Amino acid sequence: MSRWTNHKTCALVLACLASTFLSPATAADANPPTQSSGPLGASYEQVLLVVDFNRQGLNDTALFVKDRLAALYVSPTDLKRWRLRIPTVPVISVQGESYVPLAALPGVVAKLNDATQTLDIQVSPEAFLSTSANAYADKHLAPTPPSPGMFFNYDVFAERSNGATTRSGLFELGAFNARGVATANFALQNAPGQTSSVRLDTTFTIDRPEQLASVRLGDAISRPAGIWGRAVRFGGIQYATNFATQPGLITLPLQSFAGQAALPSTVDVYVNNVFTSSKELPPGPFSIANLPVVTGQGNVQMVVRDLLGREQVINQPFYASTSLLRPGLQDFSVELGALRENFAIQSNDYGARFAAATYRRGFSDAATGEVHAEIVEGGQSTIGFGATALLPALGTFNAAIAGSRSDAGVGHLWALGFDRQTAIFNFGARTQRNSDNFRQLGSDPAFPAPRHLTSGNIGITANQYGSVGLAYIRQDISDNSRSELASISYNLQLRRWGNLGITAFKALSGESNRSILINWTIPLGNNLTANLSHAKYGSGSDQSLLQVQRNLPSGEGYGYRLQAADNGPQQASLLLQNNIGTYSLEAASFEGQSSARVGASGGVALLGGSAFLSRRITDSFGLVQVPGMEKIRVYVDNQPAGVTDAKGNALIPRLRPYDNNPVSIEQSDLGMDAEIGSLTMNPVPYYRSGVVIRFPIRRSAGALLRLISKDGQPMPAGAVVELEGQATQFPVAMDGQVYLTGLGRINRLHASWQGKYCTVSVPFEDSVDPLPNLGTLVCEEEHP
Repeated sequence: MSRWTNHKTCALVLACLASTFLSPATAADANPPTQSSGPLGASYEQVLLVVDFNRQGLNDTALFVKDRLAALYVSPTDLKRWRLRIPTVPVISVQGESYVPLAALPGVVAKLNDATQTLDIQVSPEAFLSTSANAYADKHLAPTPPSPGMFFNYDVFAERSNGATTRSGLFELGAFNARGVATANFALQNAPGQTSSVRLDTTFTIDRPEQLASVRLGDAISRPAGIWGRAVRFGGIQYATNFATQPGLITLPLQSFAGQAALPSTVDVYVNNVFTSSKELPPGPFSIANLPVVTGQGNVQMVVRDLLGREQVINQPFYASTSLLRPGLQDFSVELGALRENFAIQSNDYGARFAAATYRRGFSDAATGEVHAEIVEGGQSTIGFGATALLPALGTFNAAIAGSRSDAGVGHLWALGFDRQTAIFNFGARTQRNSDNFRQLGSDPAFPAPRHLTSGNIGITANQYGSVGLAYIRQDISDNSRSELASISYNLQLRRWGNLGITAFKALSGESNRSILINWTIPLGNNLTANLSHAKYGSGSDQSLLQVQRNLPSGEGYGYRLQAADNGPQQASLLLQNNIGTYSLEAASFEGQSSARVGASGGVALLGGSAFLSRRITDSFGLVQVPGMEKIRVYVDNQPAGVTDAKGNALIPRLRPYDNNPVSIEQSDLGMDAEIGSLTMNPVPYYRSGVVIRFPIRRSAGALLRLISKDGQPMPAGAVVELEGQATQFPVAMDGQVYLTGLGRINRLHASWQGKYCTVSVPFEDSVDPLPNLGTLVCEEEHP
């Protein structure tokens, strides 16, 4: 073997020279030049060897060719099988097969044991083909199409103040099927001498998760443009990207990192020192793509550990921003309709008709662009362009320009922004200017937008010493109207003593008013907190508050809030919650005036042909069915969510749309006679729609009985009993005892043993006894 090692360079040179003279390549040749040989044995010898590469434990057998200098040649087919790159060197041909010099592999060191005919080969990582792995893969969960259903939500209040009673309520009606969901919201108020009702939103929503898009018919909110646009309420139609239909989709650019390993290895990935994933990788170069990272500046650390326990650590910084889109990902919105005016005041007040479109696209990991256009009835049109760029060493930059044409003339707007976030320091700044005659969707000449708007913020985090924040904002409505405000805040975590926050404001224009707010929140355990606050305002008035609050639990329970104030209202409130609603009782007193209010909130759902009382249904919901099993506790995400009724039904009012929702039931609540298919299910509902979650659990309907013949002899052990119409067989035990399941009201049993047969009819009634005994029955013998 040492001889072969010493001459590997010489063998490679000889192979190259032979290839040059015997079979010269042309420009058109697709394969490397080959070297012809005479009959096997004249120049080469075939050897069968057991091979291992880089201690992978392959123990693979392959046919090699050895020349007169003991240099070894290997088949390209075998190299592919071992994930090795095929060297771009001349090859030899033996008996019609091509072979590559083993010495051409990068960093090769080979040891041949002639006695055992084994070949141990060490090569550098570059010799292997590269391995690619995804630390994160977008998962699109196919939602379950809902059955037709409806829901109704209510929030009603009655308030007594200054001798007058006011009643009010917010109501929502929804209906859904496989095509979409329709919702309608309205408000009612009854005050002394006045009763009013207002329609709020009425919308039919059609989600298309596979297209990451939604269609909305009726009332909707437009998509604003980048850093300069504004959202408006309108009535009409909207077709837009909806990333919420695939909650697992990460829209910002994902990071990709590379390394190499000489041996089979495990790669553990840490993002900002937090473990995120682990991958098993073969030897060779590797890359790990689609690493989900947090926004701002951070660091990815990859710990590569090979099978010998050796470690190498690879560190790579990154910078991520939610204002960027992944390359090729697009975000769009198209709206057509009429502007909604006096929302929540008038029901059907619609103004000018308009059309608008917004389109964003990620061009690279560091650049995202957008365009937005509007046309408004009356001759107004606006178009603007924006871009976001990432400079990892600095942060993200935003820029936008826009122009408009209207009856006010031609106007323009420009805006610039910058943002940088790190674990210790964050900074942001933005400025925007527009001309007096610039117009855009939703602008009102009677209330002009600021001609100049500038804001900035700085934050510093010092771990156990707290964090400090500075903020500044300035806006110019006109040449003679300016407002400036600056603030500074300090926040300190006091561990078990809670959180202390101090914020101070100062007006830099007009009257130089100053205000300061001190707030101390103390956790008291058992969902209870205390809050001390003191505010001093520029006018000289002070206010001090002490609040003690117990939050409502996720399931049934109660909560309360007590407030004592100096120069403020004294308040007390009690909250109660059960599976069908939330109820409140509140009282307040201030400067000799007192008031009281009582409220109730809840919902009603119609699904699966039945109606159910529930808490407010604000998300998707589910109907859990455990047929015939009462008082079975139901959990969602391991939190109590309901209890089944006498029919085995329980309504779950809050499920996440388009996402897995682990719904489980309490096994200890099931009877001993329960046949359990699964205790956990993962429904994926549509947006604000209901889904039936039927657990594969049923009562075994089992009973114990004793079978005897007409002469009183027990049926022999080992006999087999079958229920007519079923394929299940039940063995007979000693003394004719047999246990049966799946019984109905009337059952016919067939028994067989040693060529004999008998039949008996068995009545069965449901019983709370999990193991009823039906006594002794006579099995009438029959002849087949």
